Amino acid sequence: GAQYLQGEGNNQVFDICNQLGCLVDDQNKSELAESISDVCNQIVDNTGQENYSSSLDYFKSKQVYERVNEIVQDANLCQAVIDWLIKGEMDNNGASSLSDVSLGSYHEFEDSEGNDERQLGQQGFRSFIEYLRSSISEHKIQLNCEVTKVMYNSRHEKLIVEFTNLTNRQKSMIQSNHIFWTTSL
Repeated sequence: GAQYLQGEGNNQVFDICNQLGCLVDDQNKSELAESISDVCNQIVDNTGQENYSSSLDYFKSKQVYERVNEIVQDANLCQAVIDWLIKGEMDNNGASSLSDVSLGSYHEFEDSEGNDERQLGQQGFRSFIEYLRSSISEHKIQLNCEVTKVMYNSRHEKLIVEFTNLTNRQKSMIQSNHIFWTTSL
């Protein structure tokens, strides 16, 4: 399940997880890792409109290497850091290749304010899920179902989730305001 929460500001999931005590204190976070993460975000944020039709393969470019090398200042370590960034982006986006992730769509993702990777404790997302489950009536919970598609209805600003009941193979759809998405590592 989930290992991190994205953003602290204006984030109800963060507020609930913080109240439930399921977040790890991240005061010991490496300054180098923080700097590299910041550079990675700056590179993507500063990518010109002309590159929006390309993919996150952009991370393999000479410009990215030069920016990371300014911080790391070691050629071998620089390449290892870039490999780490690439693997992290592939994991975060559920992609087998950075060329599968549109840079334009990546820019449309809205980040919450504050720390963008707050680590969850040993119970992970379990405490939060239990909290949610306790507030939802039993007839609204779908068990033994696999999500097969998530679509955004921009006109109504809703998410349409298609799922298949694994017991009887029946397909259904629901409409929602929010979804919680975790990707396998």
